[in-house]
Amino acid sequence: MKVLLDTNILIWWLADSPRLKPKIKKLLISSDNQLSFSVSSAWEMSIKKSLKKLETPSDLELQLERNKIDLLPITMESCRMAETLAHHHGDPFDRMLIAQAMENKLRLVTANKVFEKYKVKVILNE
Repeated sequence: MKVLLDTNILIWWLADSPRLKPKIKKLLISSDNQLSFSVSSAWEMSIKKSLKKLETPSDLELQLERNKIDLLPITMESCRMAETLAHHHGDPFDRMLIAQAMENKLRLVTANKVFEKYKVKVILNE
């Protein structure tokens, strides 16, 4: 299965947080799944880190490599898709994740239930 990790899912996984549910941990460690992480989420993390609102690994790229997580670039098509999404949710980073998941036919792993309002396959951390 091809999945796109929401920012919080990656942060919880790297920190071995108890907030990450066992079924999601199992999905993340399975070699049957192809994991992706958006450059949009990396950008979000760097902004929040610079504002002292988030603690993140200083070696994020290395962590992604070690965990066999592909970095997903933002394409113009994703930008166009994000522009046309319904306004169920206003967070621009989340809207980009939804567009990227739709464009690349990925399941979006998240704790954010509002994602289910979009035409994207969601795997909730619940």
